[in-house]
Amino acid sequence: MPITMRLTVLALSVTWLVASNCRGRDVADGQSARGSVLTIATPADADMLIPPLVTTTQGKQVVDLLFDFLAAPVAPIETVGDDGFRPQLAAGWRWASDSLSIAFQIDPRARWHDGRPVRANDVRFSFSVYTDPVVASPHAGNFSGIDSVTVRDSLTAVAWWHARHPEQFYQLAYNLAILPEHLLRDVSRDSLAQSAFALHPIGSGRYRFERWNRQHDLVVAADSANYRGVPAASRVVWIVAADPTAASLSVFSGQADILESVRGDAFTQARSTANVRTVEYGSLDYGYMLFNFERTVSGNKRLFAERALRVALTEALDRSAVVANALDSLGAVAIGPVTRASATADTSMRQIGFDTAAASRALDALGWTRRTAGGMRARGSNALRFSVLVPSSSATRQRIAVLLQEQYRRGHAGRRARAPAIRSASGAGRF
Repeated sequence: MPITMRLTVLALSVTWLVASNCRGRDVADGQSARGSVLTIATPADADMLIPPLVTTTQGKQVVDLLFDFLAAPVAPIETVGDDGFRPQLAAGWRWASDSLSIAFQIDPRARWHDGRPVRANDVRFSFSVYTDPVVASPHAGNFSGIDSVTVRDSLTAVAWWHARHPEQFYQLAYNLAILPEHLLRDVSRDSLAQSAFALHPIGSGRYRFERWNRQHDLVVAADSANYRGVPAASRVVWIVAADPTAASLSVFSGQADILESVRGDAFTQARSTANVRTVEYGSLDYGYMLFNFERTVSGNKRLFAERALRVALTEALDRSAVVANALDSLGAVAIGPVTRASATADTSMRQIGFDTAAASRALDALGWTRRTAGGMRARGSNALRFSVLVPSSSATRQRIAVLLQEQYRRGHAGRRARAPAIRSASGAGRF
């Protein structure tokens, strides 16, 4: 990423803790063993359970089980047009000859959890909710370019575009969660979040809503009569464990089966725990230090507006050492505002390297030649000093900030700096 914007520090891999007994027997065999309940330890509660208004990972996990989409990509997710998708609510679909419309045939077996059949008008209604300015859905932009959704007959919904583009099918089929018109048509669009439906959502997915104790737990139960079949777990339970240590212990003790976003100390412990295993996969997260171009810092007006200074400050940091100290093997120096997990990531992009000699020359050229009594660089009467703000809720970002501080202190942004010898791996996953 351009250093004119911000200093990218690291990209993450996500690590799950998985209890080895979490894959319970299929409830179809009539067993009621503990293993048929999947319990997920989560650092935060769901924000809400109405798909057009959900913004958190936790909320998305829940609504994806309660509500159906027209089609879903087959893992691993590699799609071209509609290739790579499997039917979900739509039993099939047909493209128009000019590719400007797609007719989706609704599975006639589909039922809402209250027993009413799912129909094409529910698809049209759902599109109108997502795109209604009064609803102000944060996902409305996903449907840009779709002119309308119409109903050809009770089981056929047709989506219309004004221009062709490569993501047409994905745009509608996997972004539009289908909502029940008969339950929401009379609910004021500006009060969806406060409606009775928001407290007890009814979908057509393979799980039904059971209960939600805010900031404590949320439970969904298998829909035993679902048209797509009965899922393996009889229930899925999310327990809120905001403290990372408590969340990890819930898996080690057997209270929970899965924990995403694992801290390094828990990752190390998991390696030596027989009934727990780790699963690592690429994350869409990356971290960076953002420079404030407008702020006056230690008397230096718009200090970071100077590109050459930002480059020098980047050259003065051994970012590989920072990542290794903070995350052990669970992170990598980022290549920009993308993650290596992205199929389009270009890992060959030229980066600003760790070169304190070059940083020193650049700072000299910029006039930061005077040294204070403590060895800090200064230009005129102003020392090269600035603060980094980090959230108190992120132990990983706090650790990284200390590592950056120590590298700058040891090198005084001009002498070769090494990261301090902090060997405990902390902070795997999201931060």
